[in-house]
Amino acid sequence: MKKFKQFVKETLEYYLTETHTTEYTYTIKYIKTDEDSRLATISIDGTYLNFEIFIYPYLKRTYDKDPREAKETICHEVCHLLTDPLNDIICRLQEGKFITQEEVESVHERQTQRICNSIFR
Repeated sequence: MKKFKQFVKETLEYYLTETHTTEYTYTIKYIKTDEDSRLATISIDGTYLNFEIFIYPYLKRTYDKDPREAKETICHEVCHLLTDPLNDIICRLQEGKFITQEEVESVHERQTQRICNSIFR
């Protein structure tokens, strides 16, 4: 299990660097029981740039069979840091809250630049 936890931390750090989201602080929580077929989930606090990533036993079993698939799962969860601000705007609109065009454009451009920074080399 120690090797797996090291893999999770190193993979998480790698993708935080690759997505230029290292300003986030985080906690890794290892869940003891499976929940459906979940591998991992993330809970993000965009205001305070903090997140919790929840690692389920199924990810460990996946890692034992195919570390690349486990790595992709962690990458996917980190990518939520890029899409969460836009999701937040959508949710606020659904709740009937007022959002300015400037706010939408600011979030859109910031997140697009993060994606660009991750891809362009």
